[in-house]
Parts: sequence; structure tokens; C-alpha cells
Amino acid sequence: MAKHPDQAAGSYRLTSVYMQPARPVTYLWAKYFNPLATIETKQAVTGGQSNATFNRVQSFYMQSAINQAMAVAFQAAHRPVTKTYNGIYVLEIQPDSKFKQALKVGDTITKVDGKHFNTAAGYQKYIARQGLGHRLTITYLHAGKTKQVTKPLIKIATGKPGIGIILTDNVTVKTDPVVKVDPGQIGGPSAGLMFALQIYQQVSGEDLRHGREIAGTGTIDAKGRVGEIGGLTKKSLPLTGQAPRFSLPHM
Repeated sequence: MAKHPDQAAGSYRLTSVYMQPARPVTYLWAKYFNPLATIETKQAVTGGQSNATFNRVQSFYMQSAINQAMAVAFQAAHRPVTKTYNGIYVLEIQPDSKFKQALKVGDTITKVDGKHFNTAAGYQKYIARQGLGHRLTITYLHAGKTKQVTKPLIKIATGKPGIGIILTDNVTVKTDPVVKVDPGQIGGPSAGLMFALQIYQQVSGEDLRHGREIAGTGTIDAKGRVGEIGGLTKKSLPLTGQAPRFSLPHM
């Protein structure tokens, strides 16, 4: 927080993984001269999304991590914070979804059949109660504009009726005092833990570092629990290990 700089000794540091497109020189460097580098296909990294869509999703993940970190830190410090559930953010649209011609990655669904819920579970439970083929009307935000579309539900991976999307929460957090976080060029959700520690230290006035340089990574949920870590095998070098597998909710 620029108006309330952290004066305590030491610092919190994020761990991140650097990616770049392969060029002849960088490909050879990664393949033969840098034992810490790996070469991945574009499909494996982006899931087939365009660069613009992939970057937009990563940016949203980062903003979500910041919002969650602010909420957790302020709650732990017993400072004023409010959370507004905007809806469900569309991360991916399945090929067989009847909504694929209307919905786009990055849209936020705010209502289904005119109903707004305050959790993703609320939306999922409502939709699951509808029959396969039920014509569901969704209200959604696309590029800042409210739109509607009505299409039939399909059977999703759980065997229940669904829209045919992979989703995450879209939440707005307001704090007093206002906190602004500049993540730079880093994307993804794994910085949540370190953001929460830094924000808590500044709003509570409690020195958690005691002069130490602390590096870390990991998502953080609404209850302050540390979760998934993207790129674990790179962030933990020279340690070895297997990155955890996790799945995103479907609807």
C-alpha cells in the first residue's frame, strides 16, 4: 500500500515460472544447455486457447487471487471488508455445449432463468435439478454488456444436466482502507498466499517476517487454506517432486 509502506525488515517474495515462445536459439538453449528448462507444446500450455484468451484468463486468475488475499487478510486482521458475488466466470466451453456460439471465455454468467445466486454451488444445484434438454435462459456479461441466450442443457461429465462449461467465481472485494496490488506481468492464481501475508502484515501492524526474506507460493481460499500450486516442480527446484493434480468445476 503506497500510502502505508511496509517499514519492517525483510520481505515477501513470489515464486513464479517464466515462459516464452520457442525460437531456434531458445529451443536449443532449453533442450541442451539449461537442465532446469522444459519444452512444452502450445496445446499443453494453453489448452488450445488463443494467446489473447489465455492471457485474459491468467489475468483474471491473478485478480481473483488478489481479491481472495485481501478478503482473507482483512478478516484475519478484523478490518472492514465486503465481498460481492458477481457470478460465474467462464474459463472454458465444451465442444458439445449448446451455448458455445453465444458464450465466450471471459464472460460472466449473472443469472439463470432470471435467478442470481451468491455461490457457484447455488447455480450448479439449480441447474442440476432441471431435466436434460431443459431450455435454460442465462444472463451474462460480455465485454461489459448484458446479454441473454436460451439453449437446452446437456449431460456433463458428472452425468447431470449442465451448460457445458468450466468455471470459477467472479467476486469483487472492497476494503477499508483501500488496497491496491500491482502484480506486474505475473498471471495465474498461485500468488494468493504471499499477497495475503503481505496485506495482513500491513493492515494489522503485526510483523510476521522478523527480518527474514520469505519466498512462497500457493493459492488461498476463503477460509485461509493454502491450495493448488501451479508449476510446483519448477518453483521447488532444486527439490524434486510431482506437481499435484486438480480439477476445475464443471457446469
